[in-house]
Amino acid sequence: AVHTAELNLSYTVVLATADGVIGHKDIHEGQLVQPGQTLCSIVDASDMWVVANYRETQMLAIAVGCKVRMTAIACLALAANMIRMRNYPTPYIEWRIVRYRYLRPILLFVAVFELIMSVEHVLEMVYYEEVMHYTDLTYETLNQWSLIGIYAGCLFSLGWLRVMEWSQYRLISIGMAFLCLYCMGFYFLVSHDVGYYQLVPPLIARGFGYAVLCIAFMWCLQEVMSFEHFFQALSIFNFLHMFGGGVIGAAILAKGVGYYVTDGFARLTGYINPVAWSCQGLPMEALGAQMEGMVTDLLAQTVKILYGWTIYATLAFIAIFLLLDRPGVRHRIKRMPSWATVGAWVFSRVLRLK
Repeated sequence: AVHTAELNLSYTVVLATADGVIGHKDIHEGQLVQPGQTLCSIVDASDMWVVANYRETQMLAIAVGCKVRMTAIACLALAANMIRMRNYPTPYIEWRIVRYRYLRPILLFVAVFELIMSVEHVLEMVYYEEVMHYTDLTYETLNQWSLIGIYAGCLFSLGWLRVMEWSQYRLISIGMAFLCLYCMGFYFLVSHDVGYYQLVPPLIARGFGYAVLCIAFMWCLQEVMSFEHFFQALSIFNFLHMFGGGVIGAAILAKGVGYYVTDGFARLTGYINPVAWSCQGLPMEALGAQMEGMVTDLLAQTVKILYGWTIYATLAFIAIFLLLDRPGVRHRIKRMPSWATVGAWVFSRVLRLK
């Protein structure tokens, strides 16, 4: 009994495998911890490295022990931009561009759109690398199929806006519809046994939708402002693309992936009993293989769930822009008068009746 108590007491102490820095801590005092739940991550401070890509012809001058010099490209880019902004005769971005009537709604839609559609950067990489175990070459080869949709989307948008001169609202709805088809394609195809060419139609739909939406939003920008200010607004557009989609959206999706994987792991590990597994005479390597397969299944299910939420968001966008395309909403909408105006109008009508 004493030995069992000491053994159980030792289980309450978790020792790190190496000295380092703790990150992604997700535990609080009094919290009930499930088997297999990730509590934190440790970065080994004694074993850090930098990944560099070299060509075969450059490897002749490289040997073990050679000293290297690393320069952050971001610092050089920031310095170049600061010098440019200081010496250029006109401001890089003029604050008066915010006075344009429809600029802020357009940029708001762009920011929300980029936030939602960051699934391309996060979920596709999770699915390709962790579920399908594709290499970078296979991933880039798959992305080449989206060029078909991009070219088709550019021609379609120019014909819609330049030749036919139809509504931008409806064109944005068409672009969101193709992105919805892209999300639905991955939602139904996410599995281990999906074929390579089965992923091609959703990627073509993604390229078509992105091309249509980029042209439609830029067309809206050039219609509401001058040619000079258009390029300033275009720089804000690119900032929203990188910051909204590349940083904030990716962080939200990464948090969602961590939540759904942890939740699913906590639910499923209750059905696995290592003691009963060993009592049956089965090797522990088979248990490890089963756990690895379970993690892969959880990642695939997580990708499917997050694609489902993205489908809801794109459908909401489509409904909003179709509503804005209705003539009664777009042209005949009136501002609601203040209560004082309404009271004065009613009072004048009462006096007239008397």
